[in-house]
Amino acid sequence: MEKTLVIGAIVIVLFLIAMVMIGVSNYTSHMTSNTGPNMISVKMNKYSLEYVNGYYVLIANITANFNVGKHLNLYGVILNKTYYYAFYENYPVVWLDNGTHVYDIYLSTTNSTPAPYSFKIKPGFYTGKVIMQDDNLSIEVNFVPKSLKPSITIRSATINETNGYYVLTINETSFVPVGHINFYGVSLNGTFYYAYEPAGNNTFYTVVWIDRNGTYNIYLYPTNSTNNTVTLKPYAFTIKPGEYTALFYTSAGNITGEVLVGPSSSTYTDE
Repeated sequence: MEKTLVIGAIVIVLFLIAMVMIGVSNYTSHMTSNTGPNMISVKMNKYSLEYVNGYYVLIANITANFNVGKHLNLYGVILNKTYYYAFYENYPVVWLDNGTHVYDIYLSTTNSTPAPYSFKIKPGFYTGKVIMQDDNLSIEVNFVPKSLKPSITIRSATINETNGYYVLTINETSFVPVGHINFYGVSLNGTFYYAYEPAGNNTFYTVVWIDRNGTYNIYLYPTNSTNNTVTLKPYAFTIKPGEYTALFYTSAGNITGEVLVGPSSSTYTDE
């Protein structure tokens, strides 16, 4: 009897050691809450499949709680056995953060940057899964395609000089179903100025994103750059005060309007 108990105890110990060595996933099939040193909990609160400017986007409200790293990876989506790679804009993986957030998950049939109008998903009811780094989330989607196009209306626009830079201040109302609207620049009486956003330490981002209604301060410069950030020289050019006919260039379309340029104290230099 004692020998049997000893053998049983040894088997249990070996089993526990093996489980520790192999590792146990804390996900269930629905990825509900778990506890322990590697706690992971993911819940799809609300989601819908939308068709936006030629892209298929799963807009998902997700609550994630975990202590196994800075983020969780979401790799793809299966709809009726067809696999779609998941992208966050141009990034080939979607990172989930702790807490509740809304994610715009772009779908692609290839593991490369999604291209608009490159494939079709027919209207209908779909069952499938969201593919995570350790397990999957079951989903059901009733896809009724609607053409959701972003739009922007510029209510007012002025330009003033600030520390040698010309700053375009716009007040706008926009509809941004997913992602953002790119603001490229503005033409003043036929002269084009590129749009920049401050990045700190006298450097600027070479793209301006519009993702909400409100007021934006956009720095203007007569030359562009292919880099993500660039240093812009202050007092490098002048824009004469007065009223200008403007054409604003955005990814949601171009907008005509008027811009008032305030008095300037800039001294132009071409050094």
